[in-house]
Amino acid sequence: MAQDIDHWLLSVEAAEVPNLRPEESFWSKDCKRKRMRLTPPPDDEPEMASPKKRKTGYATAASAHSETEASLSSFDEQHGDNNVTPRPRHTTRLSRSASHHSTQSGASSPRKHLAAMNLFERRIKMGNFSDTGMMPGSLLALRQRLVSQLLRGRKILGLTSKPVFQQVDVLHDDFGTLMADADFFFSTERDALGTTPTPDDAMYILESAAECAGHDQAECGWSSDVHHEILSQALRRRQPGRTYKTLVKFMACSTATLMKEYKLPSAPDKKVDYCIYLDPAYDTDDPDMGNLIDNLRSQLPLYSINITGEISLLKTPLAIPIEIKRSGEGGDDAALQVATWLEAQMELLHRLISRCASSGPSLDDIGFMPGLIIQGHSWNFVAATRRGNETVIWSDMCVGSTSDVIGIYQIVAFLQILRQWVVETYWPWLKELIRRAHFDASASDNT
Repeated sequence: MAQDIDHWLLSVEAAEVPNLRPEESFWSKDCKRKRMRLTPPPDDEPEMASPKKRKTGYATAASAHSETEASLSSFDEQHGDNNVTPRPRHTTRLSRSASHHSTQSGASSPRKHLAAMNLFERRIKMGNFSDTGMMPGSLLALRQRLVSQLLRGRKILGLTSKPVFQQVDVLHDDFGTLMADADFFFSTERDALGTTPTPDDAMYILESAAECAGHDQAECGWSSDVHHEILSQALRRRQPGRTYKTLVKFMACSTATLMKEYKLPSAPDKKVDYCIYLDPAYDTDDPDMGNLIDNLRSQLPLYSINITGEISLLKTPLAIPIEIKRSGEGGDDAALQVATWLEAQMELLHRLISRCASSGPSLDDIGFMPGLIIQGHSWNFVAATRRGNETVIWSDMCVGSTSDVIGIYQIVAFLQILRQWVVETYWPWLKELIRRAHFDASASDNT
């Protein structure tokens, strides 16, 4: 038997090895590595079966890399079926250089998406808060209020909280700054917005943010330790038995997906981390609004009053989307996510208006829809306005930072300013729209 094996090995011809450049032998589909194929042994030697050909990931990696480069060549092809839940592709291991190149390519895709979304009949255009010429009056008024007061730190503390602050300057040097110019920072106007966090609460947020930054924590760490705490301080008054019995609430919604009926066809599937919403059950002025919403949403996609079919949000109208990113990362992607949600929200409101048989509420009455982008310490205000089929996303206004005490109080005050706008402007307008859309649709069905 040993002689037979030796005879078989001597009969094997050396395989020809192609002379390829290094990059061709690794990446080229047409120049796959050729393997030496041995002539199988005689039939009477079953234990010498031909070696199995091992699959390699090189050609597949090259194909995936090429797909990444071409992924934005056609938005319709890439996102043609928006109703399909996105799933990860089967992946293959890339080399370090390939992974690095793929990451760079993916990082630029949000800008390409935003640019391409301005080319369609229904489109998104990016604007900047510094360009006030085309800004609606209501958004311009809010901008002026922020620039003249909040962004300077003026009136960010309620006057009723002043006695507490007079005893805590030893906690942090920033409290000494606040008390040195108390007339500038404290005001009764601020008390009308809501409760001012105590110095202990502000210090907890400051230290939590420093901990997250110091340990380079992921988004989930920032979200649970810092962002959720600020939202709670601003929008939840902790009273036993009453904490959640309020009209304006917030919740984490990272699993909520946009409906294809409202999402811009050219936009990718995007989600956001938090949202501020309205709970009609706690509107004491309109106790029947919950029933009206139920009747109206029975005629809407997925029986939802919103742009998402998320079960927890079917009957509680959205007001403000919030996206979270780590410090210095994903700014373009966050802008794309919030822009996609705000545009879809504008489309929903536009369609509800179109259901009204006669002249009813107009988007001009509210002027804009707000959103927030949080990157590490920095909280940034964005807003959407609509002109015809074009939605303009206004961005680049930082309203505060969790890297200092004053910035924390600026953020809380701004969140309460937004809540005031939701309660006094958006909700009364939306209730009228819901009422008109419901009754006009019912009258049309009965004719």
